[in-house]
Amino acid sequence: MARKKKHTKTISVQHPHKSTVSLPGRIYAVLLTIARRKDITWILLLLTVITIAAYYPDQADDYDTWWHLKYGEYFVTNGTWNIDHSSFSWTPSIAEWKKLTWLGSSLIFLAYKVASYQGLHVLRLLIFTGIVLLVLLFKKRLGESFDLTYMAGLLLIAVAINPTAIYLKPEMFTILFFAAIVYVYFTSKLITKNLFYVYPFIFVLWMNTHAGYVVGLVFITGVLTGEATAFLFFKHSSMPKELLVKLAVFTVISYAVLILNPYGITFFTEHIGRISNQDQGVNRLFVDSYINRWQYLFPKTYVFRRTNTAWILVCMEVTVLAAFLHGYLKKRYIDITVVGMNIVFFYFSMKMARGALYFPFIWFFSVLYLLKKTEALHLRKMMLPASLIVIIFCLGICNYNTVTANTYTSWFSSNFEECVPEKAVGYIMEHNLPNPLFNDYLSGGYMIWAMYPRYKVFIDPRYQPYVNGVWQDFLRFRQKPDSDGLNNLVSKYSFKTALIHHVLYNDLVNAFATSPDWELVFVDEIAAVFLNKSVIDTISVQDIEKNTGAEKFEDITNPRILYSLFGVYLAVDSKESEKILHYYKNNVSQLYGDRKKHIAVMDRVLTMQSAH
Repeated sequence: MARKKKHTKTISVQHPHKSTVSLPGRIYAVLLTIARRKDITWILLLLTVITIAAYYPDQADDYDTWWHLKYGEYFVTNGTWNIDHSSFSWTPSIAEWKKLTWLGSSLIFLAYKVASYQGLHVLRLLIFTGIVLLVLLFKKRLGESFDLTYMAGLLLIAVAINPTAIYLKPEMFTILFFAAIVYVYFTSKLITKNLFYVYPFIFVLWMNTHAGYVVGLVFITGVLTGEATAFLFFKHSSMPKELLVKLAVFTVISYAVLILNPYGITFFTEHIGRISNQDQGVNRLFVDSYINRWQYLFPKTYVFRRTNTAWILVCMEVTVLAAFLHGYLKKRYIDITVVGMNIVFFYFSMKMARGALYFPFIWFFSVLYLLKKTEALHLRKMMLPASLIVIIFCLGICNYNTVTANTYTSWFSSNFEECVPEKAVGYIMEHNLPNPLFNDYLSGGYMIWAMYPRYKVFIDPRYQPYVNGVWQDFLRFRQKPDSDGLNNLVSKYSFKTALIHHVLYNDLVNAFATSPDWELVFVDEIAAVFLNKSVIDTISVQDIEKNTGAEKFEDITNPRILYSLFGVYLAVDSKESEKILHYYKNNVSQLYGDRKKHIAVMDRVLTMQSAH
């Protein structure tokens, strides 16, 4: 008789406090759920827009905007693209200097004419909108929906390019033009369809707008070289032959159309010569656009904006190399052009501050392209939690920096007196102070706009027209700002009036303030005006007292301005500097990071001075 089989039932006991999913897995799942929510996306998008707007205040350390406005006014009013570059200065300068920004300068002047300084902000907003549209078009090519990964990428780009993109001048257009040629390259390569025919049109506009077109030429030349090399040795990642030929043809045409400018082919050859000229090394000592970013990765003290940008650029390079490595390991996919351009432009972005305008766009399109070509776009979806963290962290850092480290309190031209020496210029013109007038390098840019033709400048940020003498003389005074240096300058140029940007050139202010031949007759938030004592009787004592008293600054909250004013008054009247210290203690926010340090320095200086 067959035995019946015994069926035993296995009972699994679930421990109430034990989960089969690890803690990191549960955290990831929660973050993924949050990152996918539409309401969270919209909230973060709103916060991102607000944060970026706050991260882009008006600046008082670059006045190129103003001489570009004057150039634009001249071009538009006179219907010409030629200009006598020496006409704005009373010192010897080069009239034939070739500066090809007639289109860019005209556009910013027209924006200014329509909506004053706010019009320039609107113009930059339109440029940023154009970049977002390029990203959305590329997203559509990939067949994807907008989510936090795209938002994180755009936020990182906005922060990375900020130190240069914050200035309202023709360079803004270079950002859009470069983003456009990068978009065209990756889109054409992705869909294997020729869009390179737009390159010549972009470059003829770009060349007449801003000198950044040279970087664009480097990009398309590098792309052509890389793609040709890939076609010979890495055919699996190269363009089809027909598309490569069209890239070559339109690259050559892009070079050919460079003759379509007011100076013809000579401008391009001379421009390249100036770029390679060793004299530029002198300029690099004093122009922030030439500084390298490696030093800001581990600075002794945190440097607002620059440290943020340096680290973002490094993180961008790491992520694109990671995407390349993943593609190689999974699909044995090697795209030497994409990787090579990322390495070259990353190096450029860290070597020269202005280079940060370019690499972020190459990085963004490269990562998406590599993921698409290696069938790994699902990884982007998996990165939603990481993108959420990046956005929150970046928003936190940027807003914290804006509150604790930002010294500019002007947005969309509010508090505009904290950005330009408008009052000092008005004082000189109202009192008809005697010509010729000495000014610092930076202030000359604003003075060209506000004072010409009644007053011409000693020097200005155009730099190149002065390389035959005035620039060297100013440089010597800059390097040795004492009574001897001032006397040498006066004996050569015989000026009686001086306007100095005291926030950025406090040492020059001190040279005038301590000289027995000069007297401070006016000071505002940005600039100090000095008059030679040989003509001081043209201004009454009451007028001087009224316009140099510290009481006029009792409502100022900007720490950068108050700290600078303390230095101005310290050389003139220590009692007035004590008032500035009092205003600083009362007005400057407790959240400002350097507040305690500034107060300690001012207290110590006053104590030392009183001891003597």
